[in-house]
Amino acid sequence: MPQLHLFNPENDIALAYGKSQYTAPPNAMRLRTAGELLPLWFCEKGDQVISPNADLGWVKDIKSQFDINGEVASPSTLSSITQCSPWGWSLYTKKQLLNTNINEQILPSDEQIDKIRELSHRRLCVDMSNQLLNYNIPNPTLPFEAHNEEEMLEYARKHQSIFLKAPWSSSGRGVINTSHINEEELKRRALGIIRNQGSVLCEKALNKVSDFAMLFFSNGVTVEYKGISSFFNTTKGAYAGNIIASQEYILKSLTQYISESSLINIANALTQILTKLIAPHYYGYFGVDMMIYRNDDIYHIAPCVEINLRMTMGVIALIWAERHITLGSKGKMIVEYAPNKTIEENYVTINSKLKSGTISLIPPDKYFKIYISVE
Repeated sequence: MPQLHLFNPENDIALAYGKSQYTAPPNAMRLRTAGELLPLWFCEKGDQVISPNADLGWVKDIKSQFDINGEVASPSTLSSITQCSPWGWSLYTKKQLLNTNINEQILPSDEQIDKIRELSHRRLCVDMSNQLLNYNIPNPTLPFEAHNEEEMLEYARKHQSIFLKAPWSSSGRGVINTSHINEEELKRRALGIIRNQGSVLCEKALNKVSDFAMLFFSNGVTVEYKGISSFFNTTKGAYAGNIIASQEYILKSLTQYISESSLINIANALTQILTKLIAPHYYGYFGVDMMIYRNDDIYHIAPCVEINLRMTMGVIALIWAERHITLGSKGKMIVEYAPNKTIEENYVTINSKLKSGTISLIPPDKYFKIYISVE
């Protein structure tokens, strides 16, 4: 079933705003423009990608070297589309797709999008964490939702260090480490989030060892577990990239701290919980961020740090490892804002798969770089 893909990473901010009329920050739009062709790497046969600024020469060159299924959409080809798969859904996204003259009947209703927005709120982590207890899986990062300054301060004073999180945000944005700010600054930032989004989520800080995510796909009826991604952040906590490697390699890197059976139990439990919570309302890939942390020299899993009810870079890393690198190769996918940087491509392919070197996943861009380096 041909799908139409749209890379719209600014949607996370639009989702918080909640209206169809929205003006994204300049850098968010720069990332969108830079990454327009990114969905080509995960398209299925017959899929199309919206890219008004497509570098067709770059597309032709990449398709000559890798097995890529997607095509750049044009007004004449949109009639074959039966399903739309943007990076993320919001009323803002729906309006953008309607502006391409897509048949409105294949788009979700406003009520369905409102439900996706509701499920994208960070309080879903509280609901899921409580349900995980039924499977004997505790979550030490169980968030507390504060609706005013007093509730937030009461929670903060109980814990030595906490994180403040905006209800709608992702990729490290809207997350504030409060360990190095005073109480006045804590109140100022918390009240700003509460004014904009109605509440603020508070979580006690843990001694983090490793970030990872479990990746799922909802077909509208059931949720299927797809795999694990290992990611890393900047020093300020924003998303920076993913490990590109086989599932065996990623599992090995995690099971040096925790047992594989623990991961399997969490994946099985989440599949059942998410089938009930997510499947009736959402179609597509999504991810649940997790964390390995240390407490008194014992390693534990925080099984529900954040839910990204949208396509994720982790899914791209998973698909890239499955489709586009040679067996046994491993590397990193980097996403960075680097206006003065040039990516020196020096990659080697074997049988249409990356063997070694560095490859840009997008055409040259002035502001953003998205590339993979394989050992």
